[in-house]
Amino acid sequence: MFVKKFLSVCGIFVVSIYAFFSCNKIETTTIGADLIPAVDNVNTFEEVLDVESDNILLPDSTRMLNNDNHALGILSDPAYGSTNADIYFTIAPPTYGTYPFQKVDSLFSIDSVVLQLAYKGYYGDTMSVQTISVSEIASPSPSFSFSDRDSTGYRINEFQPGGMPLIGSLAPNYNLDYQKLDDDKYWIRKNGDTTFSKSVVRIPLNKSFAQRLASYDTANNYKNDSLFRASFAGIALKVLNTSGVGALSYFNLVDTGTKVQVFYKIKRLGGTGQIDTTSVDFTFRSFANANLVRRNPSSSYLANLNNGNSNDATLYLQATPGSYGRLKIPTLSSLNNRVVHKAELIIEESPLAAATFTNYFSQPNLLFLDAWDSTNGRPITIPNSFVINSTSAVRYDVSQFGGNYNNNKYIFDLTRYVQGIATRKQNSYTLRLYAPFYATAYTNTGFGEAFIDFPLSQFIGAGRVVVNGGSYADPAKKMRLRIIYSKI
Repeated sequence: MFVKKFLSVCGIFVVSIYAFFSCNKIETTTIGADLIPAVDNVNTFEEVLDVESDNILLPDSTRMLNNDNHALGILSDPAYGSTNADIYFTIAPPTYGTYPFQKVDSLFSIDSVVLQLAYKGYYGDTMSVQTISVSEIASPSPSFSFSDRDSTGYRINEFQPGGMPLIGSLAPNYNLDYQKLDDDKYWIRKNGDTTFSKSVVRIPLNKSFAQRLASYDTANNYKNDSLFRASFAGIALKVLNTSGVGALSYFNLVDTGTKVQVFYKIKRLGGTGQIDTTSVDFTFRSFANANLVRRNPSSSYLANLNNGNSNDATLYLQATPGSYGRLKIPTLSSLNNRVVHKAELIIEESPLAAATFTNYFSQPNLLFLDAWDSTNGRPITIPNSFVINSTSAVRYDVSQFGGNYNNNKYIFDLTRYVQGIATRKQNSYTLRLYAPFYATAYTNTGFGEAFIDFPLSQFIGAGRVVVNGGSYADPAKKMRLRIIYSKI
């Protein structure tokens, strides 16, 4: 019995070895990183391929969806230039077809009106104080349309350079102090009760705006969404100036903390005619929104974008909307057939980081790498090496593909991509390295091929990094493709 089992196991082993070396299609590399054979130049070899890298400005078409965190602010980056971010959105009454201020004849007076914004985070200098303007968006015209329920959202670079047309101020300028954003806030809401809220910004609006909302009726203004939008097109938030280097703050429009609150007094009908304080909330409710993020490149970043070199020694990667590195590996397509144990694209942070990075400007935690399909004119995920994972927050397997910032490096595992080129003579593509808000690429979903969005960041415009390019002077530190392989 023992002999039979032994022969059976040996037979399976021999068949497996034969299949491994005979098959032209190696689907995966299952050897763990700690089990990759040592390079001895007899059985296992190491080869380092040169990478050509070029700084390219990314004309981004990212759309800000209703539930994305929207950026607001001015940021002055000494190495990259300035950033301006504006927010535009609509509001709606609790319901249409009814008067939101209870009964008209019971309305006694308007107390106040406040714009409340749900704060989600920042990027930049929290010691900065920024001056915010709150304005009314102009009604739609033949040259401008801010459509209702725009499910795809506006692109972050639309309406440039001036943004959307405005028709007047809704509030005195408001000074946003980042040091107080996380303070607990209390205020009287109604009937003497105190309401608690945290991580919100509350901007007092002109009382005349609340009186205007109270003057609307159900026949012409509150009857339906279209009539209300014609009466009030929406709110625009802009930062006029900043102290220090500034910052981008992030607010979520669909969060229940975002609303326009009108506080008013009503007179109880009948009885003693007692006066009560109450309120009504006008909310975003996933209607039209836009987040316009404008970059103004300067300094060494702009110089590297415009230097005319096709193989830069330094890459400046600025998060969406920003730049990308165009990577070419000229000798990759000529690899002979081999067993590829490991192929890593190694990207090291530049020594310039020490001079250009402070606590204000951090590196992206995750970079993305895709390929350019010139035949079809579209970005695609890296063939064979990129694995979709529907349970992952970013929708792919980061632990396998790589791209995390670790020990001053970003490393991508391209083992199966390189194996496909060496064994099956598949295409060697021009690659794109960048730090997107959403990465959109054509990929195999498991149910067919389609464009998929991969959400890499919670905050648009946050993060930038300087890395060594393909022509960096030190061969041990430059961008490179390292391959460990065995001959066949």
